Amino acid sequence: MVRKFFVVDREGDNKDYGQAFEPVSGQVSEDEVRLETGLLLLLSELALLMEELSEVKDKEPVQSLKILSDTLNNVAGFAEQSLGEALREGFLLDALLDASGSFSHLKLLHADHNRLSAQTAINLYGGWTGDANGKNQAFRQISLGMVRVLESYLNYIAEFFSTPYLAQEWKETLEIYINELSELVKSVVYR
Repeated sequence: MVRKFFVVDREGDNKDYGQAFEPVSGQVSEDEVRLETGLLLLLSELALLMEELSEVKDKEPVQSLKILSDTLNNVAGFAEQSLGEALREGFLLDALLDASGSFSHLKLLHADHNRLSAQTAINLYGGWTGDANGKNQAFRQISLGMVRVLESYLNYIAEFFSTPYLAQEWKETLEIYINELSELVKSVVYR
Protein backbone atom coordinates (compact mmCIF):
# COMPACT_ATOMS: atom_id res chain seq x y z
CA MET A 1 0.00 0.00 0.00
CA VAL A 2 1.32 3.44 -0.89
CA ARG A 3 0.30 6.70 0.72
CA LYS A 4 0.79 10.14 -0.70
CA PHE A 5 1.62 13.10 1.44
CA PHE A 6 0.72 16.63 0.59
CA VAL A 7 1.63 20.04 1.80
CA VAL A 8 -1.23 22.51 2.01
CA ASP A 9 -0.32 26.12 1.36
CA ARG A 10 -2.14 29.20 2.61
CA GLU A 11 -4.65 29.17 -0.23
CA GLY A 12 -5.50 25.54 0.44
CA ASP A 13 -3.84 24.20 -2.71
CA ASN A 14 -2.31 20.78 -2.35
CA LYS A 15 1.29 20.30 -3.40
CA ASP A 16 2.42 16.74 -3.94
CA TYR A 17 5.85 16.26 -2.34
CA GLY A 18 6.09 12.58 -3.13
CA GLN A 19 5.02 9.35 -1.63
CA ALA A 20 6.09 7.15 1.19
CA PHE A 21 5.33 3.49 1.64
CA GLU A 22 2.86 2.54 4.31
CA PRO A 23 4.91 1.03 7.12
CA VAL A 24 4.27 -2.64 7.83
CA SER A 25 3.64 -3.30 11.49
CA GLY A 26 6.77 -4.44 13.27
CA GLN A 27 9.16 -3.19 10.57
CA VAL A 28 9.30 0.45 11.61
CA SER A 29 10.30 1.61 15.03
CA GLU A 30 8.16 3.97 17.04
CA ASP A 31 10.97 6.54 16.87
CA GLU A 32 10.93 6.39 13.06
CA VAL A 33 7.17 6.87 12.97
CA ARG A 34 7.51 9.86 15.27
CA LEU A 35 10.36 11.29 13.15
CA GLU A 36 8.39 10.78 9.94
CA THR A 37 5.32 12.48 11.39
CA GLY A 38 7.44 15.39 12.54
CA LEU A 39 9.10 15.68 9.14
CA LEU A 40 5.73 15.82 7.42
CA LEU A 41 4.72 18.74 9.63
CA LEU A 42 8.11 20.40 9.12
CA LEU A 43 7.82 20.11 5.33
CA SER A 44 4.43 21.81 5.54
CA GLU A 45 6.00 24.72 7.43
CA LEU A 46 8.92 24.86 5.01
CA ALA A 47 6.56 24.90 2.03
CA LEU A 48 4.82 27.94 3.49
CA LEU A 49 8.16 29.70 3.97
CA MET A 50 9.12 28.81 0.40
CA GLU A 51 5.86 30.31 -0.82
CA GLU A 52 6.59 33.44 1.22
CA LEU A 53 10.06 33.60 -0.34
CA SER A 54 8.55 33.32 -3.78
CA GLU A 55 6.21 36.23 -3.03
CA VAL A 56 8.92 38.64 -1.76
CA LYS A 57 11.84 37.74 -4.02
CA ASP A 58 11.02 40.33 -6.68
CA LYS A 59 9.52 43.05 -4.47
CA GLU A 60 11.89 42.96 -1.49
CA PRO A 61 14.80 40.62 -2.23
CA VAL A 62 16.51 41.41 1.08
CA GLN A 63 13.56 39.77 2.87
CA SER A 64 14.65 36.47 1.36
CA LEU A 65 17.61 36.51 3.77
CA LYS A 66 15.26 36.69 6.74
CA ILE A 67 13.00 33.96 5.34
CA LEU A 68 15.97 31.69 4.69
CA SER A 69 17.30 32.20 8.22
CA ASP A 70 13.81 31.48 9.61
CA THR A 71 13.70 28.31 7.51
CA LEU A 72 17.08 27.21 8.78
CA ASN A 73 16.14 27.99 12.38
CA ASN A 74 12.91 25.96 12.05
CA VAL A 75 14.92 22.96 10.84
CA ALA A 76 17.53 23.44 13.58
CA GLY A 77 14.75 23.53 16.19
CA PHE A 78 13.16 20.43 14.72
CA ALA A 79 16.50 18.61 14.76
CA GLU A 80 17.09 19.53 18.40
CA GLN A 81 13.61 18.46 19.42
CA SER A 82 13.52 15.25 17.38
CA LEU A 83 17.09 14.03 17.72
CA GLY A 84 17.91 15.42 21.15
CA GLU A 85 21.35 14.27 22.27
CA ALA A 86 21.97 12.60 18.90
CA LEU A 87 22.40 16.04 17.34
CA ARG A 88 26.02 16.81 17.95
CA GLU A 89 26.83 19.99 19.80
CA GLY A 90 27.91 22.82 17.54
CA PHE A 91 26.26 21.31 14.47
CA LEU A 92 25.22 24.71 13.11
CA LEU A 93 28.67 26.22 13.54
CA ASP A 94 30.30 23.22 11.87
CA ALA A 95 27.84 23.33 8.97
CA LEU A 96 28.41 27.10 8.55
CA LEU A 97 32.17 26.63 8.56
CA ASP A 98 31.93 23.83 6.01
CA ALA A 99 29.62 25.82 3.71
CA SER A 100 31.75 28.96 4.00
CA GLY A 101 34.48 27.11 2.11
CA SER A 102 32.30 27.44 -0.99
CA PHE A 103 30.34 30.54 0.02
CA SER A 104 32.80 32.90 1.70
CA HIS A 105 30.27 35.69 2.32
CA LEU A 106 28.37 33.31 4.58
CA LYS A 107 30.74 34.46 7.34
CA LEU A 108 28.65 37.64 7.56
CA LEU A 109 25.91 35.69 9.34
CA HIS A 110 25.78 35.48 13.11
CA ALA A 111 25.08 32.21 14.91
CA ASP A 112 24.11 32.04 18.57
CA HIS A 113 22.80 29.02 20.49
CA ASN A 114 22.32 27.01 17.28
CA ARG A 115 20.22 29.73 15.68
CA LEU A 116 21.20 31.89 12.76
CA SER A 117 20.65 35.61 12.41
CA ALA A 118 20.80 37.26 9.00
CA GLN A 119 20.50 40.75 10.52
CA THR A 120 24.14 41.72 9.87
CA ALA A 121 23.77 40.76 6.20
CA ILE A 122 20.44 42.60 5.99
CA ASN A 123 22.07 45.73 7.44
CA LEU A 124 24.94 45.42 4.96
CA TYR A 125 22.45 45.10 2.12
CA GLY A 126 20.85 48.41 3.09
CA GLY A 127 24.18 50.21 3.29
CA TRP A 128 25.84 48.61 0.25
CA THR A 129 27.92 51.18 -1.66
CA GLY A 130 29.62 48.87 -4.17
CA ASP A 131 28.47 48.01 -7.67
CA ALA A 132 25.19 46.22 -8.32
CA ASN A 133 26.81 43.10 -9.75
CA GLY A 134 29.02 42.69 -6.68
CA LYS A 135 26.00 43.15 -4.43
CA ASN A 136 24.02 40.52 -6.29
CA GLN A 137 26.91 38.04 -6.15
CA ALA A 138 27.58 38.59 -2.45
CA PHE A 139 23.99 38.13 -1.35
CA ARG A 140 23.40 35.20 -3.69
CA GLN A 141 26.42 33.55 -2.05
CA ILE A 142 24.96 34.16 1.39
CA SER A 143 21.57 32.77 0.32
CA LEU A 144 22.97 29.67 -1.37
CA GLY A 145 25.23 29.13 1.63
CA MET A 146 22.19 29.07 3.91
CA VAL A 147 20.60 26.50 1.61
CA ARG A 148 23.76 24.39 1.90
CA VAL A 149 23.60 24.54 5.71
CA LEU A 150 19.92 23.64 5.57
CA GLU A 151 20.81 20.68 3.36
CA SER A 152 23.37 19.54 5.95
CA TYR A 153 20.70 19.50 8.63
CA LEU A 154 18.17 17.65 6.47
CA ASN A 155 20.70 15.04 5.37
CA TYR A 156 21.70 14.50 8.99
CA ILE A 157 18.06 14.04 10.01
CA ALA A 158 17.41 11.59 7.15
CA GLU A 159 20.28 9.40 8.38
CA PHE A 160 18.23 8.53 11.47
CA PHE A 161 15.89 6.29 9.50
CA SER A 162 17.17 2.73 9.85
CA THR A 163 14.38 1.17 7.79
CA PRO A 164 15.83 1.16 4.26
CA TYR A 165 12.72 2.15 2.29
CA LEU A 166 11.94 4.99 4.71
CA ALA A 167 15.51 6.24 4.56
CA GLN A 168 15.45 6.20 0.76
CA GLU A 169 12.06 7.88 0.48
CA TRP A 170 13.03 10.66 2.87
CA LYS A 171 16.40 11.25 1.24
CA GLU A 172 14.66 11.63 -2.12
CA THR A 173 11.92 13.85 -0.72
CA LEU A 174 14.34 16.14 1.08
CA GLU A 175 16.56 16.30 -2.01
CA ILE A 176 13.58 17.45 -4.07
CA TYR A 177 12.85 20.15 -1.51
CA ILE A 178 16.48 21.36 -1.47
CA ASN A 179 16.61 21.42 -5.29
CA GLU A 180 13.39 23.45 -5.51
CA LEU A 181 14.59 25.85 -2.82
CA SER A 182 17.97 26.24 -4.56
CA GLU A 183 16.30 27.09 -7.86
CA LEU A 184 14.06 29.63 -6.14
CA VAL A 185 17.04 31.21 -4.37
CA LYS A 186 18.99 31.39 -7.65
CA SER A 187 16.11 33.37 -9.17
CA VAL A 188 16.38 36.15 -6.56
CA VAL A 189 18.09 39.26 -7.89
CA TYR A 190 19.63 41.40 -5.17
CA ARG A 191 19.50 44.94 -6.53
